[in-house]
Amino acid sequence: MTLALYGKSGKRRAILVLAAFLALLVATAGAAAYRSDASASGQTAPKGHIQIHKYIPKDNPSEGWKQEGASGAKDWRFDLSQGGSVVYDNLEDKLTHDIVPGNYRVTEDLTGITGWSLVDIYVPSEGNPDQGNDQCERDGPTGSHTYADVTIPEDGTVHLCAFDRRAPGFLTSTKSSRT
Repeated sequence: MTLALYGKSGKRRAILVLAAFLALLVATAGAAAYRSDASASGQTAPKGHIQIHKYIPKDNPSEGWKQEGASGAKDWRFDLSQGGSVVYDNLEDKLTHDIVPGNYRVTEDLTGITGWSLVDIYVPSEGNPDQGNDQCERDGPTGSHTYADVTIPEDGTVHLCAFDRRAPGFLTSTKSSRT
């Protein structure tokens, strides 16, 4: 701008400064009009939901799996990422979380939980992902997945089954609490 004003008359400089100011004003107004987000239009952002069902072995592991956290403990955490970047972190098991519809990769965050390892995580009954506890408990671990790729539909709920067991060398069935 300094070079554009250099050597110009006072009247010409005033016109150039005014033109630059008007261009800035028009650009700002255009950006504000373009950015018609949901809150400005009175619409609510679309929502989907995810609920993660956490299972650990029963006291006698040969008897199968039990849902963890029925007592209200909320130690288990999960992250949702898109394109390698975490967009939702520290989601608690057992709760239904509002999520923007889309494709996500779900992983378990075992930070602060010692002696446990993920056995499997998956969406139950591929044909009907809106099923939860009953399917997880009946099916048990189906493989050895370390993450689950999910599609969160608008106004739908995706359920995930996650199974952990004690890591080798840990003999007790208690887990540490997060701090």
